[in-house]
Amino acid sequence: MRNKLKLDILITLLFTVLKPFAFLFVIPIISSSLTPSALGLYFLVRRTASTGGALLQLGGSQTLMRALSVARSTNEKALYIFIAFVFFVFVLLGVFVAVFFFEDELLSIAFANKTVGLKLLYGLAALTMAYVLNYLIMSILIAYRYIFTLNVMQIMVNSGFILICLTVYAFDISVEKIVFFEAMSIVALCVFLVAYLFFRGNLGFPKKFNGWLDVLKTYRDYGVIRGVTSGLDMMLFLIGSWLMVFDLRQVGYFIIALVLFKVVQSLVLPVGQLSGVIMSKWSSEKEKLETGVSFLVGVPAVVLPIVTASIYPWLNGLLNVWLDASTAAGVLPYLEIVIWGALPYALYQGLYVSIDMLWSRPVNFVFLVTSLLGYVIIFYFAEPMFGAPFSVALAFLVAVTFLGIGSVLMVSRYLSPLKGLEPLRLLVLALIAYGANIGFVKLDSMFSVPLALILLCTEFYYYVFFAPSKYVSFVKNVYSDNRGT
Repeated sequence: MRNKLKLDILITLLFTVLKPFAFLFVIPIISSSLTPSALGLYFLVRRTASTGGALLQLGGSQTLMRALSVARSTNEKALYIFIAFVFFVFVLLGVFVAVFFFEDELLSIAFANKTVGLKLLYGLAALTMAYVLNYLIMSILIAYRYIFTLNVMQIMVNSGFILICLTVYAFDISVEKIVFFEAMSIVALCVFLVAYLFFRGNLGFPKKFNGWLDVLKTYRDYGVIRGVTSGLDMMLFLIGSWLMVFDLRQVGYFIIALVLFKVVQSLVLPVGQLSGVIMSKWSSEKEKLETGVSFLVGVPAVVLPIVTASIYPWLNGLLNVWLDASTAAGVLPYLEIVIWGALPYALYQGLYVSIDMLWSRPVNFVFLVTSLLGYVIIFYFAEPMFGAPFSVALAFLVAVTFLGIGSVLMVSRYLSPLKGLEPLRLLVLALIAYGANIGFVKLDSMFSVPLALILLCTEFYYYVFFAPSKYVSFVKNVYSDNRGT
């Protein structure tokens, strides 16, 4: 069992890094296949579908993950899964009835105009429901610890099906074809996995329906607020696109910038899994919390400022290597602003579960609602003066900064190990990295990139090994204690 847990953690860590980079591979291919406006429209549909799916699953996936791990019998597990799929059928019918009767209104809400066409609206509905099914199946795979299968599924949903579609329709591609192909592929994969889990004995029909009311109450009391909160979290990456929906080309550029933003932020995502394992080693509840929270706050605070400052001068060059010149020029103004939100958003993401556990009140929900309202207000105040592109990027940066600061304040009582972080030294290292990399870029030599990498490694070596701060010493002690257990 212990070896299985270690393997699951290793697989999760590897795929955590692999998944965002797989989508980075897809973006230049799809951007060369679609016009800039079509690319923006596709990204808008995809982001709307994934966010809508998170909201419409009504917390079903969160409830299933919890219920399947604590259910007392096979029949109880089967009952939870059965009711989740009954919910899915009702939501599916409701969505397509709404689309049928309110076509014009939904076109205006989703795309701000009626020139897109009904076919794409139905494609959006199909892809949204495919994501709902995807989230439910993912929760079952997590609960039964099919970790490798789960991660392969996520890779296919995020990137794999797009590549297959671009290959199949290489000479006759359109946004509608991609959307319908993705929807059908996700549903087909989910049906295959349902059949697989059924024959493995993980899925089955409940023999008794005793206690179905209690199951419904669990979905209502535990799942709904968490499902809505998860949807609002994803809304943070959608609302800016809606605010600029009148210019689909800019929507595409902004979403690509957000994808890159998530890649930078993903550098510290494995810290969440690592801190969870380390926390389980401590006997005292206060020690667990202080150790776990100090990892979730301290490691991003050490890594991301220096990495962001090092990358920033290279953004234009990296984008031009990765994308065509016109797309790179469109993405750069957004990325130059949103990239500075990598640290606060990483703090918010890392502390999300801890805050959810520590407070019975829906703190994360309140934070998200407040940040989304602030997002919209800042945009509408700034847009007349600075234009839509700058305003939407600024509003996003302020929103994620609020989430990060608010999350840290909520766990401030557990941050005593961070007193030895030495933020002034980190700031000096970040400024040195920024200034030196500006020089390396201007040097424009074959030695520029190696010099930048050497400087980055040298700075981390200095802070971690040559002259470690008290916080680094604390982390080393924790690591040593865990190796010995």
